[in-house]
Amino acid sequence: MDRMGAHMLNDQGIEINIIDEFEKDGYFYSDIELLYVIEGEIQVRIAETNYILEKEDVILLNLGLKSSVKALGEAIACSIRYDERLVSGLLKDMNYSFICNSVVDGGHSYEEMRRCFRELVCLLVTDSRRSDSLKYSLSYQLLDLLAEHFVDREYGKAAAEDQGTVKLQEIIRYINQNYCGKVSLSELAEKMYTSTSTLSRLFKKQTGIHFAEYVNQVRLKHAVSELLYTGNNITRIAMNSGFTNVSAFNRVFRDHYGAAPTEYRNQNKGDMEKKSRSKEQLKNKLQLELQTLEKLQGAERSKGSLCIEADAQNASHYEKSWNKAINIGSVYSLTLANLQYHVLALTEELGFSYIRVWNVFSKKLMICDGESVGYYNYDKMDTVFDFMVSHHIRLFLDLGKRPDTALKTPEVSVFYEEEYIEFQSREAWEAMVADFVRHIVTRYGKDIAENWIFELSYDTVHDEKYHGCYKDENFEYFHAYQFVYQTVKGELPKAQIGGPSALTEYMPESMEIFLEKCVRYQCIPDFISFMLFPYEIIKGDESYTYRRNMEDSFELNMVGKYKHMLKEHGMEQCRLYISEWNNSISNRNYLNDSSFRGAYFAKKICEIWDSVDMICCWMGSDWMSSYYDSRSFINGASGILTKDGIKKPAWYALSFLNRLGDSVIERGADYVITKRGDTSYAVLCYNFKGFSCNYFFLEEHEVAPSTIENLFENADPVRIKIALRNLPVGGEYIVKKHRVNRQHGNILEEWRKFDYDSSLARADIKYIQEVNIPSMERKRVTADRDMLLLETELEKHEIMLIHIYKQKD
Repeated sequence: MDRMGAHMLNDQGIEINIIDEFEKDGYFYSDIELLYVIEGEIQVRIAETNYILEKEDVILLNLGLKSSVKALGEAIACSIRYDERLVSGLLKDMNYSFICNSVVDGGHSYEEMRRCFRELVCLLVTDSRRSDSLKYSLSYQLLDLLAEHFVDREYGKAAAEDQGTVKLQEIIRYINQNYCGKVSLSELAEKMYTSTSTLSRLFKKQTGIHFAEYVNQVRLKHAVSELLYTGNNITRIAMNSGFTNVSAFNRVFRDHYGAAPTEYRNQNKGDMEKKSRSKEQLKNKLQLELQTLEKLQGAERSKGSLCIEADAQNASHYEKSWNKAINIGSVYSLTLANLQYHVLALTEELGFSYIRVWNVFSKKLMICDGESVGYYNYDKMDTVFDFMVSHHIRLFLDLGKRPDTALKTPEVSVFYEEEYIEFQSREAWEAMVADFVRHIVTRYGKDIAENWIFELSYDTVHDEKYHGCYKDENFEYFHAYQFVYQTVKGELPKAQIGGPSALTEYMPESMEIFLEKCVRYQCIPDFISFMLFPYEIIKGDESYTYRRNMEDSFELNMVGKYKHMLKEHGMEQCRLYISEWNNSISNRNYLNDSSFRGAYFAKKICEIWDSVDMICCWMGSDWMSSYYDSRSFINGASGILTKDGIKKPAWYALSFLNRLGDSVIERGADYVITKRGDTSYAVLCYNFKGFSCNYFFLEEHEVAPSTIENLFENADPVRIKIALRNLPVGGEYIVKKHRVNRQHGNILEEWRKFDYDSSLARADIKYIQEVNIPSMERKRVTADRDMLLLETELEKHEIMLIHIYKQKD
């Protein structure tokens, strides 16, 4: 590869380069190399698999794997090579591997890596005096990201199955650590408890070359770097590279390169001068392309500044996974007129197609007594389903068992009551399910019912007597699921059926068993569902406890865990649904009413929307947790609407997300840019702040509206600078900004103006409802040629939707 500013690994074991020419031959990597595509496309072949990397893709070339890299047309990349000794020292493990490939890896976020690389490239093409120290600082940041998020946790298992690759990596590590001194195959064989001849055959089989030949290649690689990039004499270079004397060095060098080292150095002086000019041209080219970014950044990069450059024509289609379904509560709760009103608001204003409900077989619906077979009263259920069907709302039906409850903390409830019919036998439950399916087909028709979603959840938390749908000491969730699957598919072949919608961290082995049986008995679900709340679940001797999770990438990592499980069982095509998701499981936590939750929704949805097929927010309305203690018009419940229909910041976050275009141009840790039409664009930005330790000192229900501002890591604003280039037409554009922040669209701030009084008059509540809306501003901005520059500032937890469009003549 031709490298701009190429040099040997520094004393700390790092080499950073800009590459515009790529070698085509396969090579066994003796170091760890991280590649980031700046422009164009490159093809990376690892083992027998080809990967096509486009702009801003990242890939890691692992030690000991035969890899090749070539450009598909003109391309530029940034490369960082890490000495294997540096990496193994950091990990404190000699037996490691990484999974880092943005082309195929949907389980990780690569945005922080891209940010580091962008800054690194800027430093590499500038003449700043501070470039050297900063570029190595950034390279260590990237190495830290690799160590924290991209180590292959399954490597040990795979290593046990592929001893050849593991031994090859051990051999290469040995050579890397000893190439400048004595390298002994017999000594290595003794360390690896094998014979010299066996080790020699293994190496030849894995690499295609002999051990001694590879050692010489490694030594020559280091020698050539010294020849071309230092003024060291030949004797010094020979000694540094591990050759015992100059004669041996000259002989091996001439055999490989066809010239003595001195001749090679002299012959390549002219080429080095040409390459130097070529590198200068490459540097100038990158500097020109970075001028737009410089306009955004100014002379110095300021703290709290977010600089975005996006190509308006580089857009790709995506599916909106957050606006398909929302949780509303038990079927019985939908007999309430107020909740029906909220359902209409959710479907009509936020566009939800499905309403997810549970306890279809609720005691309160008076369907049956749980013991008799063949006698069922669907009157109350029919009133709910009739309402939904008459308004063209599809049902997402959880047929599982769960209590009527609201939680202060995961361990403390405000109210708890078993709501599900206590079926006395498997026979009674199965008869109920079968008759229910026949009933909805008869009443609503196959065409309507086949568009509903059917799920059997598995409550591993609440029920201490039995975790199942009916009383049976030998109850097994899979048998119940299998019956629901066969019954629903028998009547409604096109309907979706899935499960288990569980907090499977309680019993992770249960999920593995369930997936294995689905494959074995050929009843693979249309979707796998799971709950997602940011808690660690800790198993004690007799019970489980929750601990609030502080990891910023918790949600993304959990999604990656489920995707990995599906892959392990050959179920990659199975849809993945998050059935219930929120920042807290508590229904008495005022963070649910705050602008924090709005920013949390915006950030996390943008992180995971393309990793799952459906995200069901928890919950639609505060009516679902209205109990004797719900005396105020807001009380920390998890709805996105208050009981009076006032919209919380989380509602506005979903509304802003819905107004994004159908094609994404650019997505980062704090923003997403989309295309709505030929000359129409929508940008969503947010300034999310994580918790400080203050939050974790409180129980969740102890969070008070007046102290929320003290719970976060900082209150720093962020300045957003956007360059939208390659616009199809120049001229004047309309820019509309919609904001939700502390002053606008924030119900807690409006309540503060009433001194947090819990007994407001109806007129006061009506006033709050009318003023609690996002702000909006509009102005005209002229594009400079094909580029539009925008600048704005976001306060803590602010979310902003920017609509950019060409005004029609």
